[in-house]
Amino acid sequence: MGKNFPFSDIFLRSYLEIVLHGLHKYILTFLCGCKTRPFKRILTFSILYENRALVKYQFSLIRMGDTADEKILNRFFRMNRTVLQMLRDRKYILDQEKLDLLEADCDTFCAQYDDNFQPSVLNDVYESSDPEIPRLKVRFDITESANFTKFNQKVFSELISQMKNENISHEILIVKDGSMTSGLMKTIEKLRQEGKYRVEVFEQKEVLINITEHELVPLHEPLSSSQKKELLDRYKINESQLPKILKNDPVVRYFGVDPGTVMKITRRSETAGRYVTYRLVC
Repeated sequence: MGKNFPFSDIFLRSYLEIVLHGLHKYILTFLCGCKTRPFKRILTFSILYENRALVKYQFSLIRMGDTADEKILNRFFRMNRTVLQMLRDRKYILDQEKLDLLEADCDTFCAQYDDNFQPSVLNDVYESSDPEIPRLKVRFDITESANFTKFNQKVFSELISQMKNENISHEILIVKDGSMTSGLMKTIEKLRQEGKYRVEVFEQKEVLINITEHELVPLHEPLSSSQKKELLDRYKINESQLPKILKNDPVVRYFGVDPGTVMKITRRSETAGRYVTYRLVC
């Protein structure tokens, strides 16, 4: 700038401070929307006029790790992905939006649900590819209220009333770790045995990863009734003669099968290539 610049130093300094303040806000807004981290930047602007520093504007842009909200979103992204994989493996029908979520990464999920995320947006009802199997509802929000402590009988009674009003007989609940009582689990099991309502409960930590994808877990496949009959006829045995697998086994719970179902388990073998066994859920 020349010496005959018509504005005073004070005017120019004030003007540049306003411009840089706006730039500061713009850059912060842009970088806070980015998902690449960690990063730390110190930006310094020095505006020189006649070799003198008119304005020196410095600010920090710091983002070291996730914020609390982003950690929550990341957690629900992982849980929702596992639940969708579980439903797919149980032969439930997933629409295109759910299929896209299966393929999406955490950044895409966060971008879709970042504004005022509520766990209830992940609740949905799913139809089975088998017309004889009733539809199923998944709920993520049942234990997410700020004042929630324990999943007591009152909360459960309200849940059953909602299921009745919505004509739903089967639900999967994703609940906070340690929120269920042993007495309530007995009530849930009693309802299942009576054939009225079926409620499957998974703590959040149980669906953060898909256990069936772990390298130490062999391939499990539940057999249909016809496949089970064919197996028993082929080997001329009764189902009681089959090895057992508990109904509370994590993989059995993943597939949601009932006692009496036969699981085909395929393991890798260094000598035979693969080794197949069958176990009866009990």
